[in-house]
Amino acid sequence: MALAKAGDNIVSSPKIYNGTFTQFDRLLPSFGVRTKFMNPSSQNVRDLIDKNTKLVFCESIANPDFAVADYTELVRITHEAGVPVVVDGTFTGAEFFGSPIDFGVDVVVHSATTWISGHGTTLGGVVIDSGKFDWSAHVARFPQFHSVQNVFDQHNPATFWNRFGSRAFTAYLKFNLQRDIGSTLSPFSAQQLLLRTEILLLRCNQQAKNAATIAKWLRMQQPVAWTAYIGFEDHPAHQLAVRYLKNVFCSILTFGLVGGQAAAFRLIDGFDMSINASKCVLRGDGRPNQDISRD
Repeated sequence: MALAKAGDNIVSSPKIYNGTFTQFDRLLPSFGVRTKFMNPSSQNVRDLIDKNTKLVFCESIANPDFAVADYTELVRITHEAGVPVVVDGTFTGAEFFGSPIDFGVDVVVHSATTWISGHGTTLGGVVIDSGKFDWSAHVARFPQFHSVQNVFDQHNPATFWNRFGSRAFTAYLKFNLQRDIGSTLSPFSAQQLLLRTEILLLRCNQQAKNAATIAKWLRMQQPVAWTAYIGFEDHPAHQLAVRYLKNVFCSILTFGLVGGQAAAFRLIDGFDMSINASKCVLRGDGRPNQDISRD
């Protein structure tokens, strides 16, 4: 909403969280913003960008198939076209597993409900602006940062760029969106999130170790048809993960059972205790990923 308006478009990887895909594919068009879904090839991304493209979007580690974004190549292509790169960095564990900004990404967003919160009690999000994209070099593409505004001082109007420089984007978010549409955390919600950041490093490190142990164990079990984990050398995204992640591999894995959905339901029904199982990828059961394809 801060970068695109009716008549504009964005370019996005199709390998994104289903809730995000739904927003891009169904909600944004109702605001007059079109989403062009790209394939991984550099030429495809370049061809999709036009004068009305306002951002290129992908996830750091795609949910749920774990494709890892090639930041360096994506940044090179989009910056040549004068477009910023926006990455959903949620699966970086609040950047414990790696920072997209270190590789030239312009804006990173996080679901604060996930790793930052850790307990799923608080809805929230984070927007991090690297401050490195030169909005002043692209006045025609981003006129909102260069038109005179009186939101700061009615007697001394100024443009966002003149007033805030490299912080123009985040200032625009605060003054024109966060304030007006109410996307501001309550004090209690903010406190809940801050409390959990105190043990974020401990949680991420231990979760990553647990994930590696469980992934290796699952691979040896006969009822398990397949296990996907980017720490495995034969995972398609492993080499990119080695290049762009730090500390340890992400603490997420997926697996499928011999017997498909019926076997998955039997497994879940057999648990004595199941905590925060909202990310179970089971077709047709009402969860966030219910309408993803079988592939």
